[in-house]
Amino acid sequence: MMRRVSVLSSLLLVGLSGPVLFAGGPDTPPGDSKKADPKKADPKKGDPKKAKKALETAPERHARLLKETTVHFDFKRAPIEDILRALSKASEVPIALGRKAKTVLDKRRFKIRYVASRRGDQVLTDLCKAAALDFVIRDKGVLVDLPGRIRKLRKSQNLGGQAVKLTPKDVTKALTSKTLSMTATKRSLESVLLFLRTETGIPIVQLSEKRKRGAPPLVVTIRLSSVPLKELLDKILAPLGLDWIQQGRVILVGSIKAIAEQREAAKPKGRKKPVKEKAPAKPDKQKAGKPADERGKQGG
Repeated sequence: MMRRVSVLSSLLLVGLSGPVLFAGGPDTPPGDSKKADPKKADPKKGDPKKAKKALETAPERHARLLKETTVHFDFKRAPIEDILRALSKASEVPIALGRKAKTVLDKRRFKIRYVASRRGDQVLTDLCKAAALDFVIRDKGVLVDLPGRIRKLRKSQNLGGQAVKLTPKDVTKALTSKTLSMTATKRSLESVLLFLRTETGIPIVQLSEKRKRGAPPLVVTIRLSSVPLKELLDKILAPLGLDWIQQGRVILVGSIKAIAEQREAAKPKGRKKPVKEKAPAKPDKQKAGKPADERGKQGG
């Protein structure tokens, strides 16, 4: 059973799957109606799907509606709030963006290009990964907020669900597809890496290494606009004599020597195949000489 809803917003087309009821028209002859199945008509047994829906909690209902909703979005460059609003209208599930998250996103001037045909729950996961956010399903609906606030909310209210986390594949994709702009003048490396963690949601870890006494502090002065994350990391770290490497869902930052060691350790160690000893060549029967007694008989 299908239901379709269209919403016009920034070239937006929304398709919603849901129930459609079909009934006989007024011209349907009474004799054409099929006999009722006594098993289906038994009110004691009822429809198990309807019975299950009647017993589900509000969060379970919200989760089900999101999974049953398929949307077709084409947002060229829009705030996350616009996409969440369209998803809420299509799924009929209340979706709110937390105040703290809204403040952070407004400060970052965060906008996203989102073109996809996905289920409602998948859209929420995509948006949270892109904006380094998390979400939780409550009685009131869905709340999208900063990961720390969602984590505290789950713990305090004993709410279910798992945190949205980037996979190694997500990190690899973000290194080339995610573009960032940065302007910094003599900012500490720690604050710059914190900015990148906040913007991308990728755990960026600086290796602890002993520095020489009297070494100048690691500060960053840079001005770049709309460059891929991979290029931005190179531009930030190279002048400081540092390098980086991706390990799973984490990016490690350290000295060139330390990162080179990490790369060497990450290389797959192949097993050497044992060298088989060559068997002695068998004599060719055609070329081999005949025994002396056989040669003598032929000569006689």
